[in-house]
Amino acid sequence: MVKDVGAGLRYLHSVPVVHGGITGANILIDEGGCARLIDFGLSTIVRPILGQSYLAATSIHPGAIRYAAPELVLSADSRGLPLEKSDIYSFGCVMLQILSGRFPWSEIESEKPELCILMMIAKGRGPQRPDGHPEIIDSDWDIIQRCLLPKPERRPSADEVLNLACARTQPRNFVIFGEMGVGKSSLVNLIAGDQLAASSSGAQSCTLESTEYSITLSDPQFNVNLFDTVGLDSPTMNNAGYLDALVKAHELIVSLKSRGGVHALLFCIKGDRVSNTIQENHRLFFEFLFLCQEQMPLALVVTNLENEENMDHWWTMNKAHIENSGIIPITPVCITTTKGYQNVHEARYFESRKKVLNMLRELGSRDACVVDVKDWFARMREFLIPAKR
Repeated sequence: MVKDVGAGLRYLHSVPVVHGGITGANILIDEGGCARLIDFGLSTIVRPILGQSYLAATSIHPGAIRYAAPELVLSADSRGLPLEKSDIYSFGCVMLQILSGRFPWSEIESEKPELCILMMIAKGRGPQRPDGHPEIIDSDWDIIQRCLLPKPERRPSADEVLNLACARTQPRNFVIFGEMGVGKSSLVNLIAGDQLAASSSGAQSCTLESTEYSITLSDPQFNVNLFDTVGLDSPTMNNAGYLDALVKAHELIVSLKSRGGVHALLFCIKGDRVSNTIQENHRLFFEFLFLCQEQMPLALVVTNLENEENMDHWWTMNKAHIENSGIIPITPVCITTTKGYQNVHEARYFESRKKVLNMLRELGSRDACVVDVKDWFARMREFLIPAKR
């Protein structure tokens, strides 16, 4: 919906036309589910004739006060005309409403909100970030704030707004890794809210093969690509197995690069002691496979904590031991991926899903990390081959 409004605004400004009255009430949804801008009674045809614009008949300040830009409501000239950047301000207000379900300036509770809003605008203030559900994520709030800048010249153009709106719907890529049996497939199902991934069998060969799951989350819409990988089990692999792992790893790296990179690695472990296999998987993925070290965000997902009195307490008790093992995540989440027998852990399951989705949205708001495949085979050979000597 945000993208549809942005596309309509870019078209208007390319004609060039200034809408001059973009509000939530001036957006309708067509039969195909697309948002459409309507009500062009205040539209201005922008023409450089004597430095002026031509406005359809009106003598009032354009736009409703909740959506109107400061340069319009504070203008001493009642004939002040809307500018392209005034539309951008209104777009920011509409985006706030679409994502939060609340009117701009909803924080003002007054019988006469218009006067209060005018006073706040005069002080250089803008609509505040709404609390509650649905929540506006940080990356979306950053876009809104750019549109609501007091100085028109500092606001983005309609082209930039559309680019930002399109980028926010691009899928975020996450690679899930960890040894077999820690609940990687269950984590995929927890995120999806559905049974997409089947649990792996212990009889499977342990290679760097991956399975991709594309998931669209709602409230607000958030698209993710999850790459569920099968890690290495060094003692059971022969030379052919290592070669196959190298090929599969390269395929994954190239695929992720073509998708724009990786937003984070999700390291999945059981709430247990840190074994040598856990450290080996961490070293393989974080230090060698992605060759990014500190550039690549690493999240630690600790599973099987449904019987803990306080799931988050696990990290408090084990943080020092985990970090001393060389595993330093930027964010840990302590969860369960099962509802248990007769749904005995259902409350904790949904609590866990909320924590994981919040983590993904936060990690997805960052720039993706793209692996440089130059000399990649040489680096991987140094890691894999010595293990067989």
